[in-house]
Amino acid sequence: MGLRICLLIDHPGVRQYFLRAIQDVQSSTDADVASVVVNEAHTTPPDSVLDAAEDGLVGVLGHLRRRVAGTPDYLRYVPLEETDLPSAATVHHTEPIPLDDELGHRLPDELVDQVVSDADVVVRHGFGILKGRILTEPDHGVLSFHHGDIRRYRGVALGFWNFIEGEPTSGVTLQRLTPELDGGEIVVFREIDIDDCHTWQSVKERLFQRSIPMLAEGIDALCDPDFEPQRPDSLGELYYASDMWDPQTLGRYVIKNTVGRVRRHLG
Repeated sequence: MGLRICLLIDHPGVRQYFLRAIQDVQSSTDADVASVVVNEAHTTPPDSVLDAAEDGLVGVLGHLRRRVAGTPDYLRYVPLEETDLPSAATVHHTEPIPLDDELGHRLPDELVDQVVSDADVVVRHGFGILKGRILTEPDHGVLSFHHGDIRRYRGVALGFWNFIEGEPTSGVTLQRLTPELDGGEIVVFREIDIDDCHTWQSVKERLFQRSIPMLAEGIDALCDPDFEPQRPDSLGELYYASDMWDPQTLGRYVIKNTVGRVRRHLG
């Protein structure tokens, strides 16, 4: 019998790339989705640039892109009812409980008990910064994508720092979460060539697309009794949304991304 998976997702659904990753798990492994937990306290996309600015440069650029070009297909939300997940899984709805003395939130104890009863491993897609029993009670913990190398860049990353530094590669980490932000155990890591990506947007798309098969690989690895996730020897610097508003950083980004768009247009 394969692993039973519980998905933690933000309402109203799952992004296209993540849905493909789950479908890959279901078609290529013995694991299956046993339950889904929906975050009823999800945030909606900002209505204005000022609102988007609360999430830093990432929020502003995402807002402008949605207004001008729409959401890229790989990041488009697929409503839960339009997937095949509800018919095969128990669906729970909850609101995370904010922590008083630290950043993040926990899930209600009764829900954690239900998740542990339903599933062997939890896969996070949303829900923000998780703390508490949900990280330790499931047999195989909580898996989560970080579209960066946690040994180099943590927090707001998504290839941004690799891009503005002109690095030829970035990375994607499938980690088993610990209480330390982006400081989990590495289940799968992939170094991704971005040397031919002329814009940050193309870097992000490549990282998300290349992450799709990694979830199935990670689930397979957890089924091996001899497998042990890797504890990083060191962790990268933790970046916040405010770091992207640094004038020098912002200027470097604007110049490099604009030049990249011209290069791409000229072929």
